[in-house]
Amino acid sequence: MVLKINSKNFYLNHCNEIDRYLNSNINSLHLVNKLSDIVENINVDKTLTVEFNNIDNVKNITNSNQYYDLIILTDLFEISDDIYNFLIEIKKLLTNEGKILITSINPKWNFVLKVFEKIRLKKYSENRNYINPIKINNIAKSAGLELVLSNSRQIIPFKFLGIGNLINQFLEIVFSYFRFGIQMYSMFRKVEIESSTKKKSIIVPAKMRRVILKS
Repeated sequence: MVLKINSKNFYLNHCNEIDRYLNSNINSLHLVNKLSDIVENINVDKTLTVEFNNIDNVKNITNSNQYYDLIILTDLFEISDDIYNFLIEIKKLLTNEGKILITSINPKWNFVLKVFEKIRLKKYSENRNYINPIKINNIAKSAGLELVLSNSRQIIPFKFLGIGNLINQFLEIVFSYFRFGIQMYSMFRKVEIESSTKKKSIIVPAKMRRVILKS
């Protein structure tokens, strides 16, 4: 019996999940962490690797004159120190009706994945932070993005007697409400940020009586 976490199998399932958000009528961009064992999705129009420690790399991506209907982010939030500004820059590449699909590790699995790393069932991940989806949603909202939908996938990314994928699909259906999947998928759409200015209002009475005191 073979029981192990296979990163290529994990990312293959991930790419299959991404396909659910794609169609032939949209222009799509996939931004991935350079260190990920990502399996390139042939249905995505363009795939670029991101290096946060390379400023020129990020600038070259955000300074592009091409616009996209869907931008997919994989394994980026876990290694980014400045999610807000990254989203602000990436949002510039969206069309007016464009959306961003943020994929991140479910923090519910943080402890379990660390145990898997120690017993060598999983490849060690360096400098990876597991961010709560609520925090991601709040940051995205402040960057002018509105949450459209959210779900999780891949409860067990194992190869198990050749039927791991079938078991995984069954568990995803049964536990979909509880969001136990390792990978979180959150879709955001671009909205305008309203500039809220505080205004002071003075209540003026309809009539004021003037009383003159005579001595």
